[in-house]
Amino acid sequence: MLSLVLFVVPCSVNKPGSSDEVKFWCLEVLNFTFEHRYKALSQEELVFVRQCLMKVVKDLLPRVAQPPFITTKLAVVFVQLIKRDYPERWPSFFTDFISLLRYGGNAQVAGLFVRVLKAIVEEIVVFDEKRDKEEVSHNMLIKDTMRGNAIRPIVETLYTVLLQFQKSDPKLAQELLDVLADYIGWIELDVIANIGFITVIYRMLEVPLLQVCRPGCTCYSKRVLSFS
Repeated sequence: MLSLVLFVVPCSVNKPGSSDEVKFWCLEVLNFTFEHRYKALSQEELVFVRQCLMKVVKDLLPRVAQPPFITTKLAVVFVQLIKRDYPERWPSFFTDFISLLRYGGNAQVAGLFVRVLKAIVEEIVVFDEKRDKEEVSHNMLIKDTMRGNAIRPIVETLYTVLLQFQKSDPKLAQELLDVLADYIGWIELDVIANIGFITVIYRMLEVPLLQVCRPGCTCYSKRVLSFS
């Protein structure tokens, strides 16, 4: 079953005419496999599926629009891998993804990145008493590693995305600001509360077209003030 899914995912998702239901099903099976059969996977299978998923980001999303429920599910699948492979077996995940975003990425790739960051908060950062000690310990390792070498390039990338898409895609800007507000509580404040972000946010509030972003701007500002 896994080999079939790994074959179908890159083929079906990369075909512009493929059924959205088929794409979602493939991603759902992958998600289930990572949650319940991860330890049964070989290293070769894991490397292959990483390559397939990154190929979707590199080759599909910049040229074929996907419905939000597909990109959201894709983000969840990425985070299932992060939970298990980062930082030990996939230490370059954030570097790899950011490189795709900087070189040829569009609003859809940027939106996926924002959804991945949001899913990290929900699946890793937020405490859940149902998680066992091993999962809680590894989540702490993920957070510590991100703070050590990933957060700064992540925030710099989000700043670039905000500048690039604030006018052409206000909804993306809103989602980005909401995610930033979620990250303020557990990363170094100076990384995220810098003059660049603050200047852009105040300018956004002055533009009528960007009033949809006001809740995100307000949330970001309040969180910065509460931790300063």
